[in-house]
Amino acid sequence: MTTTYPRSKKEIDDEIKAMRKRHKEIIKSKKSALAFLVRAGLVTKSGRPTKPYRDD
Repeated sequence: MTTTYPRSKKEIDDEIKAMRKRHKEIIKSKKSALAFLVRAGLVTKSGRPTKPYRDD
């Protein structure tokens, strides 16, 4: 998505609404939350933090 500035209040409100909707989908279950974190590269499939985020 390419964004040009300044954006209208309606555009900003629509984007916030979309983010909130997606957030609700992600946190709906532990499985979907874990899948999101894995796709983002923050945790492994087993739920452990990936190397950049470990305190080893």
